[in-house]
Amino acid sequence: MGKRRKVRVNRGRVGLQLLAVVLLLLALGGSVSWAREGATPPQTTTNAPLLQSGSGRHYYLTTSTHRGDTALTACASGYHMASLWEIMDLSNLAYETTIGYNYDDSGAGPPTSLYGWVRTGAISGASNTPGQGNCSVWTNGSGAQYGTRINLPWDWTASTNIGSWQVGASVCNTSLRVWCVEDYSPDWNVGSYYLTPDDYTGATALTACASGYHMASLWEIMDVSNLVYDTAIGSTYADSGSGPPVPMFGWVRTGGISSEEATPGRGNCSAWSSTSGSGTRANLPWDWTASTDIEPWQVGTGSCGGLLPVWCVRPSIRVYLPLVLRNL
Repeated sequence: MGKRRKVRVNRGRVGLQLLAVVLLLLALGGSVSWAREGATPPQTTTNAPLLQSGSGRHYYLTTSTHRGDTALTACASGYHMASLWEIMDLSNLAYETTIGYNYDDSGAGPPTSLYGWVRTGAISGASNTPGQGNCSVWTNGSGAQYGTRINLPWDWTASTNIGSWQVGASVCNTSLRVWCVEDYSPDWNVGSYYLTPDDYTGATALTACASGYHMASLWEIMDVSNLVYDTAIGSTYADSGSGPPVPMFGWVRTGGISSEEATPGRGNCSAWSSTSGSGTRANLPWDWTASTDIEPWQVGTGSCGGLLPVWCVRPSIRVYLPLVLRNL
């Protein structure tokens, strides 16, 4: 007959552990991802990344081709035609190989050299300037108007135009693939940002942002594809889609000492308390073949007594399990 062993349970310790688990689940609220590699979640379930710094969205290049006037309908359910700014840095995203176009050496990544239509963030346009043409917001399929296309380079010694992307324009009756990105919501546990629809002087910029947001430092919104643009409260243009408007200027924090200097990165309306001197403003570019100052941003200064929108940001909430459970 085996020996009986007594197990002593420290109920106080178990209670703390249970509390930690409950708090963790509450913190995650809506941020638990389905294992998308092997399971398809119900249509009513929202897919979100689990405690990660990147946005975690899936994206892909369609296997089918579309004229400019049908590009907006090209993406699968749960996806939408991407704004360049949503897929600017692909290392923040995951390529959806099950429905996206692949080449021999794509592996789990995207194909290179293939053109795809992409949203610009601009007003309605038909120009052959990349970043401005959008087939009249993707309603025109004629040979008289242009839309913007992008591709990843095949020759890595060749120059790119903006980030990792090469850009160009094609007439709208050209059949091209379309870049698609997963639908997302700022309510999920990732950072979000927006440009205020109202204008503010430099002295009132710090009060411009909605509850839960604060005036952004450029360094917080440097990589916009790591964030979600909050279209519910932010400014948009006709071709913004789920991305930001271009080329709208907005006040932005610099990280520098108090200054009224008219040098981008230095001027901050004496740390945003004065209407005299200069403050730093930033915008995403409209002409994607033009140079940027601090990629992907173009920067400048404005008079602190003048009126400009403000870039606002809401950081993601991060929960670190080892810290939650430490000493429990």
